[in-house]
Amino acid sequence: MKVFMHNAVTVAMATGFVFASVVGSANAAPAFTINPSAIPSNSQPYVPIQATNFSGTSSELLHAYTTAGGAQGFKGTGWAQITSAVNDATPLDSSFTGINYDYKLYLTYYLENVLTSGTYGDVNSTYAMTKLDYKIWADPETIHALPASQPASATKFTTATATPVAEALVTGNAEDILLGYGNLLIGTVNINSEWGAALNAVNTLVLCSGNGFATVHGVTFPESSCTADTGVQYFTQPVPFFDLTFSGFNNAARTLTKNEMGTPGDTSDDVIAVKDAVSVIIFNNMVPEPGSMALLGIALAGFGVSSRRNKKTK
Repeated sequence: MKVFMHNAVTVAMATGFVFASVVGSANAAPAFTINPSAIPSNSQPYVPIQATNFSGTSSELLHAYTTAGGAQGFKGTGWAQITSAVNDATPLDSSFTGINYDYKLYLTYYLENVLTSGTYGDVNSTYAMTKLDYKIWADPETIHALPASQPASATKFTTATATPVAEALVTGNAEDILLGYGNLLIGTVNINSEWGAALNAVNTLVLCSGNGFATVHGVTFPESSCTADTGVQYFTQPVPFFDLTFSGFNNAARTLTKNEMGTPGDTSDDVIAVKDAVSVIIFNNMVPEPGSMALLGIALAGFGVSSRRNKKTK
């Protein structure tokens, strides 16, 4: 996996989805099942295991920008490394899940937000997310067998810094497997009074189901970015698998760093580094209301059209 570049498909239903129906499905964290044996090159056979969420760490570098409409905001790339699968608040041992033992599991993402209250780039400011496109990756390297000084081919995570300016990057080998991806439905970001930060978002979830195919809500459509069916083989239950992710990335106080690189009062070149954030990812479904299901159908039609256009372009 080389440095993540933003190239996700825009979800048609994001513009019309009713927030109340999303919130209604977020009240509980339903269980799901993963099959670690779906990741190739494991050192041992695994049995499917149940979890209720993933936990991990994340980092991102936010660059100041101004929208075409003149609104101030931040945009940037980041990563979230999954360190554990959790079942009802109990972290599961890596010998059962294989995570960070036989393979690495992580997300890369691109986001944009605009200021909604407070002073731009300062404490007690809040932002509405306008974009959060992510991809889920599995790196099949046998981690426990690597020497203490990991070889250059091993996937590495670079934490963002504001001074000097350094992006939050994932670099490594070409073996990493795309499991799935998603796009923003709704989300918020805030910087609190103690220079901590919180990001909370609801996204769609699409799983790779074959070479050139992906699946959401049991419906398969062409998707050129998928090269294998590892996504549906890894996320096995329920069937069809959940179609939403609920994510939260939260920083402790005093962990944000800001670099005001422009002249005093000029915020156009500001960057904010987010590091050591605790991330939690939960899977769920849309509330099966007629309107929501109709929007899902519109989204699937959009996916198919986008994929066909991408193939024609190529």
